[in-house]
Amino acid sequence: MALRALGLDPAAHPPTVTGGLSFFGGPLNNYMTHATCAMVRALRAAPGELGLLYGQGGYVNKHQSLVVSTAAAPAPLALDFSLQAEADGARGAVPPLAEAYAGPATVETYTITFDRKGDAAEGIVILRTPDGGRTMARVPVEDAESLDLLRATERSAIGAAGVVRLDTFGKPVWEARPAPAPRPPRFTRVERDGPITLITIDRPDAMNALHPAANAELAEAFDAFEKDPDQWVAILTGAGERAFCVGNDLKYTAGAMARGLPLEVPVSGFAGLTGRFDMTKPVIAAVNGAALGGGFEIALACDLIIASTAAQFALPEPKVGLAALAGGLLRLPRQIGLKPAMGLILTGRSVSAEEGLRLGFVNAVTTPEDLLAEANRWASAICALSPMSVRASKQVVHRGLADPSIASTYASQM
Repeated sequence: MALRALGLDPAAHPPTVTGGLSFFGGPLNNYMTHATCAMVRALRAAPGELGLLYGQGGYVNKHQSLVVSTAAAPAPLALDFSLQAEADGARGAVPPLAEAYAGPATVETYTITFDRKGDAAEGIVILRTPDGGRTMARVPVEDAESLDLLRATERSAIGAAGVVRLDTFGKPVWEARPAPAPRPPRFTRVERDGPITLITIDRPDAMNALHPAANAELAEAFDAFEKDPDQWVAILTGAGERAFCVGNDLKYTAGAMARGLPLEVPVSGFAGLTGRFDMTKPVIAAVNGAALGGGFEIALACDLIIASTAAQFALPEPKVGLAALAGGLLRLPRQIGLKPAMGLILTGRSVSAEEGLRLGFVNAVTTPEDLLAEANRWASAICALSPMSVRASKQVVHRGLADPSIASTYASQM
């Protein structure tokens, strides 16, 4: 970048010293000082030469340059800040930063982070909004089109127009297109039959375990269900015969941590559901197989659980040094009582659908072949009632669970 700014040919002036990753040591590791020392050593071996050092900090938000010479200047150089003053004047006042912006924005500057294999991990863009403000966003690796625009070497992406949206993780994402593009689901299926929405976790080869992309799709599916006035009841199930959901995809998590990728959960919780406390529309879990860890927590977050005889439920996190922090430790004691819940939580043992029915967290047990039909019968029974009454009833129940005082909750109904 410095060579281009000075009109020099980068091919004719290849880099000779480094102060970057070869001295990597975390924050405040002073890359530029390492490079300066290396340049001084190189120039002492070649009197008469000049050295140009250029550095940038973090996400291309600070730039610095230094010219090093082996010969003293003919006369002491007077400090001259006119060039900096001219640059400051041309830049104008620092624009306000919009931290939760969504809408059109053009690229002001950008960078790309890479993983340990050398593959692009994500883009980071500094953007200008139509009103002259500034905002920041990321470009996820899944958006190959936008990331390729940033990676292109034949031209700069500065000035490229696009749009910022807030993703299901509550973070701004920039797309190089006029409006956010619908993304075809890869890990879920959504089907609608009248007022009933069927959402299927579609990762049977991974026992329907969830990674960030699957979590995001489920969050988007529940967002759409919640906003659609024609959809009254949702049924959540898992693809295949082995599992409803076995929780977090630990294999993906290990790989992501090794590559330095972020591990994110939607703002609405695991599967886009466990933190959705204000949704008044009913959700039914049709548990077709193993519901372990986060999978059990997803089922507990639903209003009803219809389980096949093949279903198994457990919170086995303590067996691997973890804890069930997606609501399971809070919901299970409320649904079946303290002592039965502690028996499951502290031992991590698995229980069958029949035992779940006896404990009280399962509403009905049926054969695997009849599971979805049974879940639809429950959903249809709900849809036969007043949707306003159903939603108000659910709202009052949850308000009562949140407030231990029956008197105050009773008064709030009115």
